[in-house]
Amino acid sequence: MSLWADKTDQFTVQIEAKQRELEPWTAKINEKQSSIDVAKSERDALVEKAGGAAAALQEAKDNLEKLHSGGEGKADELEKYKAELKTAKRDLEKAEAKLSGMGEKAEALKSKATNARGKADEAKSSMAADRSENAVLTSLNKLKAQGRIKGFHVNGLEE
Repeated sequence: MSLWADKTDQFTVQIEAKQRELEPWTAKINEKQSSIDVAKSERDALVEKAGGAAAALQEAKDNLEKLHSGGEGKADELEKYKAELKTAKRDLEKAEAKLSGMGEKAEALKSKATNARGKADEAKSSMAADRSENAVLTSLNKLKAQGRIKGFHVNGLEE
């Protein structure tokens, strides 16, 4: 094999190693994005449920108001609507608490995804620097082979 092939093989191996190093980060980014998407879906479902609970609460209030103006004969119905109102309020509180927790979870997942992206970008940058260094060495070796330069220094060694 020639000197060129040896150097190229060495850099090819390094590039492949860097690409393998990136693979887990890419998988982690995808995993975190999936978690964020799931959390958003859950949050949206809770928002919808909270809206339904708020509508049920308003309906229960309206019915209660009708009962108050309707007279004495509907005392049982009034108690039923009071119980429904209490249940609706409790459901609304639970949904709002869960919605708040989902928002915090989504933010935490976004932060993790951002960190993972930063690490992946850093690895890509390192790999690009390795490629650039390889291109410079290739060009210098070509110039040397053509006799246009006598030699050059790489990390304290003369080529």
